[in-house]
Amino acid sequence: PAVVGELAKKMLGFNLTTKQTPKDGVKVKTVMVAEALDISRETYFAILMDRACNGPVMVGSPKGGMDIEEVATTTPELIFKVCSFLFVLIMDILSD
Repeated sequence: PAVVGELAKKMLGFNLTTKQTPKDGVKVKTVMVAEALDISRETYFAILMDRACNGPVMVGSPKGGMDIEEVATTTPELIFKVCSFLFVLIMDILSD
């Protein structure tokens, strides 16, 4: 815990490169520090905009978590998508 501040300072200003960033990465402007927890099981849930659904879609996986891209590659059948019925309902109401 004593070296966390120094490690965070060393990250500032450098480029972070991940699967979600552009090829050259993104400059680190802020570092968030949180207490580490023992995690017994990771899941994944997100609400994303999806062109195929023409609006928000709920995406979830019982196998997801930090490596959802790996889950998508190796076991795509474990990723579930549901188009948001609420968006469709609102659009239907507004079109009347």
